[in-house]
Amino acid sequence: MRANGADVALVDIEVVDAKGNRCPTALNLINFTLSGEAEWRGGIAQGADNYVLSKSLPVEGGINRLIIRTTNKAGKILLNAAAENLKSASIELSSKTSQAKDGLSLEMPFDNLPSNLSRGATPPGESFKMLRQPVQIINVSAGSNSDKARMSFDDDETTDWTSDGKTETAWIKYDLAKTENLNQVVLKLVGWRTQSYPIQISVDDKIVFNGQTPRNLGYVTFDFPPMQGKSLKIKLTGNANNRDAFGNIIEIPGTPDAQSAAGKGGAKNMLAIIEAEIYAPIEE
Repeated sequence: MRANGADVALVDIEVVDAKGNRCPTALNLINFTLSGEAEWRGGIAQGADNYVLSKSLPVEGGINRLIIRTTNKAGKILLNAAAENLKSASIELSSKTSQAKDGLSLEMPFDNLPSNLSRGATPPGESFKMLRQPVQIINVSAGSNSDKARMSFDDDETTDWTSDGKTETAWIKYDLAKTENLNQVVLKLVGWRTQSYPIQISVDDKIVFNGQTPRNLGYVTFDFPPMQGKSLKIKLTGNANNRDAFGNIIEIPGTPDAQSAAGKGGAKNMLAIIEAEIYAPIEE
């Protein structure tokens, strides 16, 4: 560790049995003492104030992690852990003088770090395999509000296209740059958690999907047998249904999810798309 007042050590604490195996049911409160050239930055756990900066920290599932930070003076660092009915444990670290000039370090963080090559070289070849590729949309038309139709594939989740509330005009059609072998449509719909839409998807006027969109927590994928075509059309075939499928979800700030508001998805005969993505399989 570098004695620069910024370098940190992440220390894992485990409660283990006589054979050294972690005890996954352990919830012991561990009391720590720190001495030497380091500052206590603590850890986190469920409880009052989340144990922030507390020098007593419970393990969860038999394990937890804490942080200690170096000072600007090099030296030894001793961390001790003790708990009722458990053998104590300690770890000794040391920090070395950090070279700096005008407040800037003269060393890179990775300098002199050991390498571990015990697992051998990286296997040759690709680490993943692509199974699909997006197709290019060059034009879009819609039964209503066509001036906003491009917002349904603008890669911006703050915009959307919404039909005018009439079932006969609740459709949108995407024209592609060339004939493609289509097999998948991915949609993010307005009211994605509460709204379920009866839709029909067709490729060059040939129906490839006819059914209800599932309530979801984001994007939904519609797979169908590959179909050659130069256009894809999505239309509403009936009344949409608005019902919260996931309960009263609470967001991180502590306020209810806005998607749970009644009518968030719009009128029953309105189709509303935030993002539409069209894919073709990658040929072997």
